[in-house]
Amino acid sequence: MSGNIWEAIDDQLLPQDIEEEERENFFKYIRANQSQVLLVFDGLDEAPTSIMELFCSLVESRELSKCHIILTSRQEGSVKISKFCDTLLQIEGFVSENSHNYIMHYFKDLEAQGQNLLKDIEENIELEELIVNPLFTAMLCLVYEDLEGGLPLSKTQLYLEITECILKRFCKGLQSKGCLTIMTT
Repeated sequence: MSGNIWEAIDDQLLPQDIEEEERENFFKYIRANQSQVLLVFDGLDEAPTSIMELFCSLVESRELSKCHIILTSRQEGSVKISKFCDTLLQIEGFVSENSHNYIMHYFKDLEAQGQNLLKDIEENIELEELIVNPLFTAMLCLVYEDLEGGLPLSKTQLYLEITECILKRFCKGLQSKGCLTIMTT
């Protein structure tokens, strides 16, 4: 995707076989009726850098200054974009305390391991920010258990471990149902 809003709209919204005249009429409508246009950027923190740059460029240049814009982002991604927002809404509900309770419940038979994971989280600001996501908290517990009380040093390695952990459990489930035979060499 290129770096201008018109090309992005064309790429994301319009059918490939649209007639050129229809395309031009569509863009004319947007320009003439900006106050009736809503642009939605969903999952902006997950988008490629070019999309973030496009969004920032759109907001800073105010090319479509009267358009309404809604964007969604996970909490850790909202830091980059919050300076461009008139209103910032956050979904509340699962906070650090909930994560801590979940972790202690998960490791109820291994209380020391649960306490050690909480200590590791407190020492790592990135983990502290990520555990507000319940799914991430659950995955972190699985990895911590699989690695017998250890965590990877990088976020990339952590995500790789999460993926491997999920795949191992999935394959184990298939194998126990007789759906999968794992061959080793």
